[in-house]
Amino acid sequence: MSYDVADLKIVILGSSLVGKTTLITRIVEGQFVDPETTIGASTLLKKYQGMYDSEYTFAIWDTAGQERFDSLAPAYCRGAGCALIVYSLIDRNSFSRLDHYIKMLENANVDRFVILVGTKLDLVQENSKLRKVSLEEGEKKAHQLKAQFFEVSSKTGENVNSIWTTIGKFYERSLIDRGKKLEIDEIENPKNKPKNVDHIKIVDVSLTSKKPQKGCCKN
Repeated sequence: MSYDVADLKIVILGSSLVGKTTLITRIVEGQFVDPETTIGASTLLKKYQGMYDSEYTFAIWDTAGQERFDSLAPAYCRGAGCALIVYSLIDRNSFSRLDHYIKMLENANVDRFVILVGTKLDLVQENSKLRKVSLEEGEKKAHQLKAQFFEVSSKTGENVNSIWTTIGKFYERSLIDRGKKLEIDEIENPKNKPKNVDHIKIVDVSLTSKKPQKGCCKN
């Protein structure tokens, strides 16, 4: 499967140790791993089975959460059509830094669909005293960002599939909307119809290998 062309680029942002890589691994491979810290960025691909037997390839870019990598974030975000902004339910500071990552998207001039994700749901279910960010706070923040919102557990898989389904439905809706706009544009300006609107070009600016780093990273 090629890393050069994908139907949708998804970028995942958030503080270090919130569980970004474990979330991606659960989405792509359907399993829970306990990897090391991500350095730079890594990319994984996954097929989405859409309506009417359609199939799309989504590229998920995992980014480092350490501040020393912040300068690279705009390059990673460029061309993304969807962003997962992640915080930990047991880490208040990770929630406080959400605006920092939203600003990164804005600086990269990304027209994106945002999903806000609170991780480590299994830990707060086992011990409610560990929760540092309430459900209501997460919902309020998502409303402010006009984002979808999920509390998930990468360990148990709870609500993880809902994220993937939401992304897929968003992408198919965007294709329908884009098709309608193209039809209108073709009627009004038939010479302006683009030749190819099916794929986006993704250029890997990572300092690391383009090969997927399965189960070796942790945020």
